[in-house]
Amino acid sequence: MLLSVLIITGTLDFQLGKGFSFKSHINAILQLDTNIVAFYLFLLNITALVQTFFAFSFSKAQSPKTLIMNTVLTLLQLVITVLYVLVFLTEGSRIPGYKPGSSAILSIMFLSLGALFMTISTAFAWKYVNWKYVKIED
Repeated sequence: MLLSVLIITGTLDFQLGKGFSFKSHINAILQLDTNIVAFYLFLLNITALVQTFFAFSFSKAQSPKTLIMNTVLTLLQLVITVLYVLVFLTEGSRIPGYKPGSSAILSIMFLSLGALFMTISTAFAWKYVNWKYVKIED
């Protein structure tokens, strides 16, 4: 789960001095004509951060309620990732001569990998859920 969040949120564009420049999501978005993809990236980052809190909560109590919410968020993340990728794939029909560049491919790869890891962690969580969980008031 944490690896997925690091992949999604930690791979934004950055530059270290003048020697190293990493370009993925933001650079890929700037090449597009549509702005909805920036909103998709925002939703993916927020969803990943919320899932982190659910993961910490689930690891403590293994509550079915937390697992169901995490599953819903994982499904939402998968849908948004597909929409994000579709924007890059269909942009060529709107802009003549557009081809996804290396930053777009890198961005798609990172977000798809993050969604894959999130799906795997959610599947493992279903194995360890405590179906007899009863919340005890402190």
